[in-house]
Amino acid sequence: MTFLRFIAIDFVFILIGLVLWFLLTNLQKKKNVLLDKGMENLLPAMPTFSELIDMEICAKKDGTGITFDSLIGNWKFINVWKQGDENMDVLSSNLLRLFSASLHLERQVNETCESKFNLCNSINFGSLYINFLGAGELKGKQPLLLFFFQRIELKLGEKTIFSRLLDIPDEKNRPFFALIKLASNGKLLTARGRGGGLAIWFKN
Repeated sequence: MTFLRFIAIDFVFILIGLVLWFLLTNLQKKKNVLLDKGMENLLPAMPTFSELIDMEICAKKDGTGITFDSLIGNWKFINVWKQGDENMDVLSSNLLRLFSASLHLERQVNETCESKFNLCNSINFGSLYINFLGAGELKGKQPLLLFFFQRIELKLGEKTIFSRLLDIPDEKNRPFFALIKLASNGKLLTARGRGGGLAIWFKN
């Protein structure tokens, strides 16, 4: 039974790979596609790359004022930039939107420290979901959203067809997002990842 399950999982990932291959040639030259209505309404308020850099300088110097409660909710990726590139990564941005890549943050139950989150990073295609489940916390003035993943799961609709525990890295090796700016309407969040890339999320 276990062997059959792994065969099924391999087949699913092969299908995902074929879909990605098909999309590569169709998405690479398109800009700002696959936006839902709420995201489209925010397009005029999207910061440029130079504005992001200015905001990041201010965040490092003066902090952001971003609070724990303001981050709770579901955040969808809109745009990403690779490290050292001032042009938006159109292909990656469109793929993230196509697969509804999101970061869900919620307060840990019975947690006395008010900067602890339960965290789920997920992508989905139709009724197929890949979820990375873990925990995170806010630290510092800017602040940093430090996190780690404890488990990966593959779901078909509401049914979990694969789940596996992950090794938790040492604290110094854990990923993080250095938060830059939360828009006044609370709907747009910008941050830089540990790998140096920039990202903008939309809260839905």
